[in-house]
Amino acid sequence: MSSNFLIPPNRFPLSDTVIGSVVRRVAFFHFDDNNVFTVTRMASWTKRGRKVMVSAGRRERCRMNQARYRQRQGKHIDNLNDSIQQLRKEAAHLEAQRQLGIRNAPAD
Repeated sequence: MSSNFLIPPNRFPLSDTVIGSVVRRVAFFHFDDNNVFTVTRMASWTKRGRKVMVSAGRRERCRMNQARYRQRQGKHIDNLNDSIQQLRKEAAHLEAQRQLGIRNAPAD
């Protein structure tokens, strides 16, 4: 391996003043009562606290997405059941028309 593997791809080494001035920022997305994203800045949380907060927010979003998915699936099932009932009625009506046509057909 070459001796310059820590140099960035643009070949300009970063000085300590540039790297030293980098500030770590943490922002979480939260749902409020209106289901609108709001950003909260959390500056002094521990790593474990952040993970707990992120996982709790993620669980809540997943829960809401799952509820919406189940609601869509329920509507889809209801639509399919309605379509099945309509098709059965149409099939019965067409069968009755066919039987009526057979009875009224002239015998040759």
